[in-house]
Amino acid sequence: MTTETPSQSILRNDEVCAILGRSSRPQWKTPQRKALKTPRSLRLFASAGPKTPHERNPSYSYEGLLHKTWRVHSLSPLFQFNTSSVSLKQYGRSLDLAFSKGTFMTDKESTQSHFEIYHGLSFHEDDPDAIRIQVTEKQIYTDQTEKVVLTAFLCCVDLEDSGVLEAALSKSFTYYPLVLVGGNKQRADILMDWLQRHFDCLSSPMEFSDFDLRWFLSLGCRQDGGKPHPILMQYNLKEVCDGINTIDFKFESPFCKEVWDKMQENSDNEEFLTENQVSLYVSALENHLEYTMHLTISKLSLNEVGTPICYVSRDGKLKILDSRGVYVILHMICEVISCKYVQGLNFCG
Repeated sequence: MTTETPSQSILRNDEVCAILGRSSRPQWKTPQRKALKTPRSLRLFASAGPKTPHERNPSYSYEGLLHKTWRVHSLSPLFQFNTSSVSLKQYGRSLDLAFSKGTFMTDKESTQSHFEIYHGLSFHEDDPDAIRIQVTEKQIYTDQTEKVVLTAFLCCVDLEDSGVLEAALSKSFTYYPLVLVGGNKQRADILMDWLQRHFDCLSSPMEFSDFDLRWFLSLGCRQDGGKPHPILMQYNLKEVCDGINTIDFKFESPFCKEVWDKMQENSDNEEFLTENQVSLYVSALENHLEYTMHLTISKLSLNEVGTPICYVSRDGKLKILDSRGVYVILHMICEVISCKYVQGLNFCG
């Protein structure tokens, strides 16, 4: 079920007040803040060096990463993982053997796994080189070209002072909290099982909370430029309405950016996005829906969000649409995963 909500090209302050159901000048306009990272904030730009590879080179394309649907997995630190060319070739041969034992393989098919360093996803000097894994398949005894049947990215994006690896352990373990996997589920399961067995790590499919999706929404809506893109807010109705699973609301992206700018001062120069900003902003959009459409939205949970830079669903599916979103999106996911991992270690301890 999809519902289009009306939007306006220009918002006056009194109209924004009406969106939030307030009768006076908004109190959520925040003063200039110092660029101090807190546990409830997210870095918007890389902590070291130029902000993104895209800014160092505007033609940077992130080949093979954008405009594809990925399944997000979390991964604990890998033991004795090596990025030398010799080791990467050995990993490829070992993974080939794992695929050859898969029940979906036939005697007429062969696979070949390629491990390579993927440049552009290391934003901090402490980030390990990102790894791309590509698995190709072709029919034996034919001239048919190889077809890529599985692609995966292992990456760690700017986890400065994450507390996951102590200095004494960093020589033996490599931390790639985020794995993006695209391809057949059976092959993906073999890959993740192979990683766990060979590097003594644990992996699990990622599921995003309602609050995680609100972060993604805020990260995308604050962007401007490029083609106008609809902003999607999909809510889950399974627990409140029989026969209807979800309901979609769509805004025009210039409208959402205008609401953001009305709420924030000097937002283009901010280095961090805070939890308070996220909560207030999404509440503003939800109150707008209630104000214009007389529907109670705020008590529902988000199921999927779409912005000019990404689409993200609760069940861990991700599509990055714009190179400007590569850092902030992957950094946020790495932060979410590492925080949960550290909390788990503290709980076990």
